[in-house]
Amino acid sequence: MPRPLLERVLDKAGAEKTETGSDTETEAEDTEAEKPRTKSAKSAGYRVQVYADNNARTAKANARQRERAISGAFPSYATYVTYASPYWRLRVGDFRSQYDAEKAAAEIKRAFPSYAREVRVVRDRVNHR
Repeated sequence: MPRPLLERVLDKAGAEKTETGSDTETEAEDTEAEKPRTKSAKSAGYRVQVYADNNARTAKANARQRERAISGAFPSYATYVTYASPYWRLRVGDFRSQYDAEKAAAEIKRAFPSYAREVRVVRDRVNHR
């Protein structure tokens, strides 16, 4: 442990031992310490997968082309083009419920009938709104 960090830890531990306060203060500190901390602002949810392909020559370009088309038609939905070897994927939206994702999938299918066979709802880590 680096020396400055060690000193802060020791100072804090010493201060807690000598500090005399009411029980409500220590209870508040205890409940804050018990809260889980997350590194990112992501949680379990759903996205609409519009495209997934592993063709090394065309998959990236097709994913980007569909991303531009969907972003133009649905600017309120976030789009995510990802590569997880060997697949390029295009996923749309940050939905907390499967119902909301299904509604968005239906809208995308109506707007882009040629994509309808590939459109599906998938579980994913979504960004908080």
